[in-house]
Amino acid sequence: MRAVIASALGLLAVGLAARTVSACSCIQPPPPQQAMEASSAVFTGKVVEIQQGQQQFAPKRVTFEVDRSYKGLDGGRVEVTTAADGAMCGFGFQKGKSYLVYCYGDKESLNTNLCTRTKSMENAGDDLKELGEGKKP
Repeated sequence: MRAVIASALGLLAVGLAARTVSACSCIQPPPPQQAMEASSAVFTGKVVEIQQGQQQFAPKRVTFEVDRSYKGLDGGRVEVTTAADGAMCGFGFQKGKSYLVYCYGDKESLNTNLCTRTKSMENAGDDLKELGEGKKP
């Protein structure tokens, strides 16, 4: 009886281990200046709206009030898309908080994710020192 239970548990363990699990995996991002050069847009701004797509894994659209532009932006508001959650490399923006955002894509479709240097303003000091003052939109 014990041998049957042990075999069943062994098969269960093998079956569970064989499942493929996908999660976000990133390489170390480049230094701030290099990351800015590779980005379509870089800015600091406050999240004013977050819209979740209708379907379960649809991306989020995050609207920012831009404080400073370091690259690629002229206007005071911009919409950035990110994946629905962190497991899909989506950045966990929070309404009312401010961020330093590194984007890729074009002006009509800016995107960001966990693998960029995007971060909350509380953690952006080193990047901001290297990026300089930027400009008001």
